[in-house]
Amino acid sequence: MHGGVKLRELSVFVDESGDFGPFAPHSPYYILGLVLHDQGESIESELQQIHYVLEQHGWSGCHSIHTAPLIRRESDYRFVDKKERWALFSALATFTRNSEILWNSFLVEKSRNGSADQIYRELNNRVEDWLGEIGEYLRQFGRIIVYYDGGQAEISALLQAIFEKMPIETQFRKVKPADYSLFQSADLLCTLTLLAEKVSRNHLSKSEEDFFRTPKFPAHRNLRKNFLKLLKQKQRW
Repeated sequence: MHGGVKLRELSVFVDESGDFGPFAPHSPYYILGLVLHDQGESIESELQQIHYVLEQHGWSGCHSIHTAPLIRRESDYRFVDKKERWALFSALATFTRNSEILWNSFLVEKSRNGSADQIYRELNNRVEDWLGEIGEYLRQFGRIIVYYDGGQAEISALLQAIFEKMPIETQFRKVKPADYSLFQSADLLCTLTLLAEKVSRNHLSKSEEDFFRTPKFPAHRNLRKNFLKLLKQKQRW
């Protein structure tokens, strides 16, 4: 409450893909993803649906879906067949598609921005520019709560530097991915951003080709038709 009036709150879920190390063939990009959600817009039915799908496939309803190892059949998913992994990926994509959110991602080519300082500056400038572009939207809110798992100190510092300059009350909370499905949407955003870049360069890996290929469509066409459109659809407010 503020002066007897309840503040309108905006949640910002942040995830990243890559590291601040130098360019390497296995790590050519750094990606930062931001998912914005107006707390006044209920996503309860969407949450119930994704939890139901998880439970129907033998997972805990609060299981945190990690899309990169899911695609590569690693970590929690190393013994899970494609049909089951596809069900989880589709459930997260459907949840994200149906939720009232705004998002954007920022891909940095490490071959052009090789040092940690260069990556940081590039991200800082681009995130600040985007927040300026959606300033009218942001001014609707009296409080912003930024959720990040604290995985990389550089990103924690970046978020503090950017959001503390805004003329809106801002809080920062360290979270676990399993705590919020929208944090997993930020994970999906980073993965789709990387896949879009790889499709544009015809550089999908074998595991990505295998996962997204269907009897009807090759992987790149399935991605463009059913998933990559989400990147732009959720950028409009």
